[in-house]
Amino acid sequence: MSDHFIVPPQGPWTRISEPQELLDYLKRYELTPETASAPRQLYHIDISGDVLPCKVVGYVSQWNTVIEVAGKLGCIDPRYLREMNSSARYCVFDVETPNAQNDRISAIGLVLFDGEKAIQTAYYLIDPEAPFDAYNSRLTGIDADAVKDAPTFPEVWAQVEDLMSGSILVAHNARFDLSVLYKTLQAYQITPPDFRYLCTLQLARTALPELGHYGLNDLCQYYQIELDHHRAGSDALACAQILGCLIASGMQVTRSVKQYKPEQEKKTARQKAASASK
Repeated sequence: MSDHFIVPPQGPWTRISEPQELLDYLKRYELTPETASAPRQLYHIDISGDVLPCKVVGYVSQWNTVIEVAGKLGCIDPRYLREMNSSARYCVFDVETPNAQNDRISAIGLVLFDGEKAIQTAYYLIDPEAPFDAYNSRLTGIDADAVKDAPTFPEVWAQVEDLMSGSILVAHNARFDLSVLYKTLQAYQITPPDFRYLCTLQLARTALPELGHYGLNDLCQYYQIELDHHRAGSDALACAQILGCLIASGMQVTRSVKQYKPEQEKKTARQKAASASK
Protein backbone atom coordinates (compact mmCIF):
# COMPACT_ATOMS: atom_id res chain seq x y z
CA MET A 1 0.00 0.00 0.00
CA SER A 2 1.32 3.44 -0.85
CA ASP A 3 2.32 5.91 1.88
CA HIS A 4 -0.64 8.07 0.88
CA PHE A 5 -2.93 5.50 2.49
CA ILE A 6 -0.72 4.51 5.43
CA VAL A 7 -0.31 8.02 6.83
CA PRO A 8 -3.31 9.16 8.93
CA PRO A 9 -4.95 12.48 8.05
CA GLN A 10 -2.92 15.44 9.25
CA GLY A 11 -4.82 17.75 11.57
CA PRO A 12 -8.47 17.66 12.63
CA TRP A 13 -11.10 15.77 10.66
CA THR A 14 -14.79 15.00 11.06
CA ARG A 15 -15.84 11.43 11.74
CA ILE A 16 -19.11 10.22 10.21
CA SER A 17 -20.88 8.28 12.95
CA GLU A 18 -24.53 8.01 11.89
CA PRO A 19 -25.50 5.38 9.25
CA GLN A 20 -27.82 7.78 7.41
CA GLU A 21 -25.15 10.50 7.39
CA LEU A 22 -22.70 8.05 5.83
CA LEU A 23 -25.25 6.95 3.23
CA ASP A 24 -26.02 10.57 2.32
CA TYR A 25 -22.30 11.36 2.05
CA LEU A 26 -21.65 8.39 -0.25
CA LYS A 27 -24.57 9.32 -2.48
CA ARG A 28 -23.40 12.93 -2.68
CA TYR A 29 -20.07 11.82 -4.14
CA GLU A 30 -21.60 9.05 -6.29
CA LEU A 31 -19.90 6.31 -4.29
CA THR A 32 -23.26 4.60 -3.72
CA PRO A 33 -26.26 4.63 -6.11
CA GLU A 34 -28.98 7.19 -5.35
CA THR A 35 -31.47 4.34 -4.99
CA ALA A 36 -29.37 2.45 -2.41
CA SER A 37 -30.72 1.89 1.09
CA ALA A 38 -27.32 0.83 2.46
CA PRO A 39 -23.70 1.79 1.71
CA ARG A 40 -22.08 -0.06 -1.14
CA GLN A 41 -18.86 -1.96 -0.39
CA LEU A 42 -15.93 0.15 -1.60
CA TYR A 43 -12.49 -1.04 -2.62
CA HIS A 44 -9.02 0.42 -2.81
CA ILE A 45 -6.58 -0.86 -5.46
CA ASP A 46 -3.06 -0.56 -4.12
CA ILE A 47 0.12 -0.06 -6.13
CA SER A 48 0.69 -3.82 -6.44
CA GLY A 49 -2.75 -4.26 -7.98
CA ASP A 50 -4.33 -5.90 -4.93
CA VAL A 51 -7.98 -5.02 -4.36
CA LEU A 52 -8.65 -4.26 -0.70
CA PRO A 53 -12.00 -3.53 0.96
CA CYS A 54 -12.18 -0.04 2.42
CA LYS A 55 -14.76 2.18 4.06
CA VAL A 56 -15.37 5.89 4.37
CA VAL A 57 -15.11 6.98 7.99
CA GLY A 58 -15.05 10.79 7.70
CA TYR A 59 -13.72 13.81 5.87
CA VAL A 60 -11.28 16.68 6.20
CA SER A 61 -12.78 18.90 3.53
CA GLN A 62 -14.98 18.72 0.44
CA TRP A 63 -12.35 16.90 -1.61
CA ASN A 64 -10.50 15.12 1.17
CA THR A 65 -12.29 11.98 2.34
CA VAL A 66 -10.92 9.86 5.19
CA ILE A 67 -10.97 6.13 4.48
CA GLU A 68 -9.91 3.06 6.43
CA VAL A 69 -7.96 0.40 4.52
CA ALA A 70 -6.63 -2.73 6.24
CA GLY A 71 -7.01 -1.06 9.62
CA LYS A 72 -5.15 2.13 8.61
CA LEU A 73 -6.48 5.61 7.90
CA GLY A 74 -5.68 7.76 4.91
CA CYS A 75 -7.05 10.66 2.91
CA ILE A 76 -8.25 10.50 -0.65
CA ASP A 77 -10.15 12.64 -3.12
CA PRO A 78 -13.62 11.00 -3.36
CA ARG A 79 -13.51 11.43 -7.15
CA TYR A 80 -10.37 9.26 -7.21
CA LEU A 81 -12.01 6.71 -4.94
CA ARG A 82 -14.99 6.61 -7.32
CA GLU A 83 -12.63 6.10 -10.26
CA MET A 84 -10.89 3.21 -8.48
CA ASN A 85 -14.18 1.53 -7.75
CA SER A 86 -15.30 1.81 -11.34
CA SER A 87 -12.17 -0.12 -12.29
CA ALA A 88 -12.71 -2.71 -9.53
CA ARG A 89 -15.18 -4.39 -11.82
CA TYR A 90 -15.57 -8.04 -12.65
CA CYS A 91 -15.33 -9.46 -16.14
CA VAL A 92 -16.73 -12.99 -15.92
CA PHE A 93 -15.73 -15.14 -18.88
CA ASP A 94 -15.80 -18.62 -20.30
CA VAL A 95 -14.00 -20.08 -23.31
CA GLU A 96 -14.65 -23.07 -25.54
CA THR A 97 -11.81 -24.81 -27.35
CA PRO A 98 -11.70 -26.65 -30.69
CA ASN A 99 -9.35 -29.46 -29.67
CA ALA A 100 -7.33 -31.05 -26.89
CA GLN A 101 -4.36 -28.72 -27.36
CA ASN A 102 -6.27 -25.97 -25.51
CA ASP A 103 -4.26 -23.21 -27.20
CA ARG A 104 -7.03 -21.84 -29.40
CA ILE A 105 -10.52 -20.48 -28.68
CA SER A 106 -13.65 -21.28 -30.69
CA ALA A 107 -16.03 -19.18 -28.56
CA ILE A 108 -15.88 -16.77 -25.65
CA GLY A 109 -18.66 -15.47 -23.43
CA LEU A 110 -18.21 -12.29 -21.37
CA VAL A 111 -20.27 -10.70 -18.60
CA LEU A 112 -19.42 -7.31 -17.10
CA PHE A 113 -20.61 -7.69 -13.50
CA ASP A 114 -20.76 -5.11 -10.72
CA GLY A 115 -21.07 -7.56 -7.84
CA GLU A 116 -24.85 -7.49 -7.91
CA LYS A 117 -25.98 -7.71 -11.51
CA ALA A 118 -24.82 -8.16 -15.08
CA ILE A 119 -24.19 -4.76 -16.67
CA GLN A 120 -23.29 -6.02 -20.11
CA THR A 121 -22.97 -9.38 -21.87
CA ALA A 122 -21.17 -10.41 -25.04
CA TYR A 123 -20.62 -13.61 -26.99
CA TYR A 124 -18.17 -14.21 -29.81
CA LEU A 125 -17.93 -17.22 -32.09
CA ILE A 126 -14.28 -17.40 -33.19
CA ASP A 127 -12.48 -19.04 -36.09
CA PRO A 128 -9.65 -20.78 -34.19
CA GLU A 129 -7.64 -21.37 -37.36
CA ALA A 130 -7.02 -24.87 -36.02
CA PRO A 131 -8.66 -28.29 -36.51
CA PHE A 132 -11.65 -29.41 -34.45
CA ASP A 133 -11.67 -32.63 -32.46
CA ALA A 134 -14.92 -34.57 -32.68
CA TYR A 135 -15.12 -34.67 -28.88
CA ASN A 136 -14.92 -30.88 -28.54
CA SER A 137 -17.51 -30.36 -31.27
CA ARG A 138 -19.94 -32.75 -29.57
CA LEU A 139 -19.38 -31.01 -26.24
CA THR A 140 -19.70 -27.40 -27.43
CA GLY A 141 -21.84 -27.72 -30.55
CA ILE A 142 -19.17 -25.80 -32.51
CA ASP A 143 -17.44 -27.22 -35.58
CA ALA A 144 -15.56 -25.93 -38.61
CA ASP A 145 -18.77 -25.09 -40.49
CA ALA A 146 -20.06 -23.04 -37.55
CA VAL A 147 -16.99 -20.74 -37.57
CA LYS A 148 -16.31 -20.43 -41.30
CA ASP A 149 -17.49 -16.79 -41.35
CA ALA A 150 -16.45 -15.97 -37.77
CA PRO A 151 -13.69 -13.46 -36.88
CA THR A 152 -10.27 -14.71 -35.81
CA PHE A 153 -9.04 -14.31 -32.24
CA PRO A 154 -6.93 -11.16 -32.86
CA GLU A 155 -10.03 -9.45 -34.29
CA VAL A 156 -12.06 -10.33 -31.21
CA TRP A 157 -9.23 -9.47 -28.82
CA ALA A 158 -9.10 -5.95 -30.26
CA GLN A 159 -12.71 -5.52 -29.08
CA VAL A 160 -12.41 -7.09 -25.62
CA GLU A 161 -8.83 -6.30 -24.53
CA ASP A 162 -9.65 -3.12 -22.60
CA LEU A 163 -12.52 -4.81 -20.78
CA MET A 164 -10.57 -7.92 -19.82
CA SER A 165 -7.26 -6.30 -18.95
CA GLY A 166 -8.96 -3.55 -16.90
CA SER A 167 -11.16 -5.84 -14.82
CA ILE A 168 -10.87 -8.58 -12.24
CA LEU A 169 -11.33 -11.69 -14.39
CA VAL A 170 -13.65 -14.34 -13.02
CA ALA A 171 -14.18 -17.88 -14.29
CA HIS A 172 -15.23 -21.26 -12.98
CA ASN A 173 -12.06 -23.33 -12.71
CA ALA A 174 -10.29 -20.13 -13.74
CA ARG A 175 -6.89 -21.74 -14.18
CA PHE A 176 -8.19 -23.61 -17.24
CA ASP A 177 -9.83 -20.61 -18.94
CA LEU A 178 -6.88 -18.35 -18.13
CA SER A 179 -4.37 -20.88 -19.42
CA VAL A 180 -6.29 -21.20 -22.70
CA LEU A 181 -6.52 -17.42 -23.03
CA TYR A 182 -2.84 -16.99 -22.21
CA LYS A 183 -1.69 -19.67 -24.67
CA THR A 184 -3.95 -18.28 -27.40
CA LEU A 185 -2.47 -14.80 -26.94
CA GLN A 186 1.02 -16.27 -27.17
CA ALA A 187 0.12 -18.29 -30.27
CA TYR A 188 -0.80 -15.04 -32.01
CA GLN A 189 2.29 -13.29 -30.64
CA ILE A 190 0.17 -10.92 -28.55
CA THR A 191 1.76 -9.89 -25.26
CA PRO A 192 -0.58 -11.07 -22.46
CA PRO A 193 -1.57 -8.40 -19.91
CA ASP A 194 -1.12 -8.93 -16.18
CA PHE A 195 -4.39 -10.60 -15.26
CA ARG A 196 -5.98 -10.39 -11.80
CA TYR A 197 -8.54 -13.12 -11.25
CA LEU A 198 -11.02 -14.93 -9.04
CA CYS A 199 -12.12 -18.55 -9.33
CA THR A 200 -15.73 -19.34 -8.38
CA LEU A 201 -14.81 -23.02 -8.02
CA GLN A 202 -12.30 -22.21 -5.28
CA LEU A 203 -14.59 -19.62 -3.69
CA ALA A 204 -17.48 -22.09 -3.54
CA ARG A 205 -15.28 -24.75 -1.94
CA THR A 206 -14.49 -22.28 0.83
CA ALA A 207 -18.02 -20.95 1.24
CA LEU A 208 -19.88 -24.27 0.94
CA PRO A 209 -17.68 -27.00 2.49
CA GLU A 210 -20.71 -29.24 3.01
CA LEU A 211 -21.67 -29.35 -0.68
CA GLY A 212 -19.05 -31.86 -1.80
CA HIS A 213 -19.37 -31.28 -5.58
CA TYR A 214 -18.46 -27.95 -7.14
CA GLY A 215 -18.87 -28.28 -10.88
CA LEU A 216 -20.63 -25.41 -12.62
CA ASN A 217 -23.71 -27.57 -13.08
CA ASP A 218 -23.63 -28.61 -9.39
CA LEU A 219 -23.56 -25.00 -8.19
CA CYS A 220 -26.25 -23.97 -10.67
CA GLN A 221 -28.46 -26.72 -9.29
CA TYR A 222 -27.70 -25.61 -5.73
CA TYR A 223 -28.49 -21.96 -6.45
CA GLN A 224 -31.30 -22.76 -8.93
CA ILE A 225 -29.54 -20.98 -11.80
CA GLU A 226 -30.48 -21.76 -15.39
CA LEU A 227 -27.60 -23.28 -17.39
CA ASP A 228 -27.01 -24.45 -20.95
CA HIS A 229 -23.70 -26.12 -20.13
CA HIS A 230 -20.63 -25.85 -22.39
CA ARG A 231 -22.11 -22.85 -24.17
CA ALA A 232 -19.74 -19.98 -23.43
CA GLY A 233 -22.42 -17.30 -23.08
CA SER A 234 -24.56 -19.36 -20.71
CA ASP A 235 -21.57 -20.60 -18.69
CA ALA A 236 -20.24 -17.06 -18.21
CA LEU A 237 -23.63 -15.70 -17.13
CA ALA A 238 -24.13 -18.60 -14.71
CA CYS A 239 -20.66 -18.02 -13.26
CA ALA A 240 -21.52 -14.33 -12.72
CA GLN A 241 -24.72 -15.31 -10.91
CA ILE A 242 -22.79 -17.73 -8.69
CA LEU A 243 -20.35 -14.94 -7.85
CA GLY A 244 -23.32 -12.73 -7.00
CA CYS A 245 -24.71 -15.41 -4.66
CA LEU A 246 -21.37 -15.75 -2.89
CA ILE A 247 -21.08 -11.97 -2.45
CA ALA A 248 -24.68 -11.74 -1.22
CA SER A 249 -23.90 -14.41 1.40
CA GLY A 250 -21.36 -11.99 2.92
CA MET A 251 -18.22 -13.50 1.43
CA GLN A 252 -15.45 -10.92 0.93
CA VAL A 253 -14.40 -12.29 -2.43
CA THR A 254 -11.84 -9.58 -3.17
CA ARG A 255 -9.59 -11.03 -0.47
CA SER A 256 -9.13 -13.99 -2.83
CA VAL A 257 -8.06 -11.97 -5.88
CA LYS A 258 -4.81 -13.36 -7.30
CA GLN A 259 -2.35 -12.38 -9.99
CA TYR A 260 -2.19 -14.96 -12.78
CA LYS A 261 1.33 -16.34 -12.99
CA PRO A 262 1.52 -19.00 -15.74
CA GLU A 263 4.95 -20.28 -14.76
CA GLN A 264 3.80 -20.84 -11.18
CA GLU A 265 0.68 -22.58 -12.49
CA LYS A 266 2.82 -24.95 -14.57
CA LYS A 267 5.01 -25.71 -11.55
CA THR A 268 1.97 -26.44 -9.39
CA ALA A 269 0.50 -28.71 -12.08
CA ARG A 270 3.77 -30.65 -12.33
CA GLN A 271 3.91 -31.07 -8.56
CA LYS A 272 0.33 -32.35 -8.45
CA ALA A 273 1.02 -34.78 -11.30
CA ALA A 274 4.13 -36.06 -9.50
CA SER A 275 2.19 -36.57 -6.25
CA ALA A 276 -0.60 -38.41 -8.06
CA SER A 277 1.85 -40.82 -9.66
CA LYS A 278 3.35 -41.88 -6.32
